[in-house]
Amino acid sequence: MKADTKSRPLLRTPAGAITIVSILGPIAYLVWLYSGYYSTRSDILLSGIALALFYMLASIYGVYIISHRGFGRPLRLAWFLISLAAWCYVIAHGLRTYYALALEIPSFPSPADFFYLLFYPLTLFGVLVLSSVFVPKGERTILRLDLFIVMAFFGMVLWYYFFASPIFCSSP
Repeated sequence: MKADTKSRPLLRTPAGAITIVSILGPIAYLVWLYSGYYSTRSDILLSGIALALFYMLASIYGVYIISHRGFGRPLRLAWFLISLAAWCYVIAHGLRTYYALALEIPSFPSPADFFYLLFYPLTLFGVLVLSSVFVPKGERTILRLDLFIVMAFFGMVLWYYFFASPIFCSSP
């Protein structure tokens, strides 16, 4: 059964409006950047709003997929995790912007860190579930082995360059 995705034109939905803003936003940012009115305080606010819009877009698209029963359960689960991760990022970045602009205090450590840290595993699990959605059942074991090999490689690179070298290179 195919999902009914032709119920409303995309540009007449909240996701369509955010898509338009997400396309026009970077153009307006570049114009503002080179116009001579740039300030650090304004940049923090505008960057916070722009990032929140991009992640809200991902979340709204995810909710769109989750709400249609025609899509398979694994696809809906993957987009649920990705949408949840996107909202965690919106909350974290909103808190960070609030601390920087309204309270004028450092944003580390703060409750925003919890949401930033929650963003990464939720996104990872969502992408891992998403990667197995379109793979035939017979090839999923091979895909999982390939993913494990790639993750092990990046884990070794991360360990070698970031964790092991300060331990072994430091002098007593």
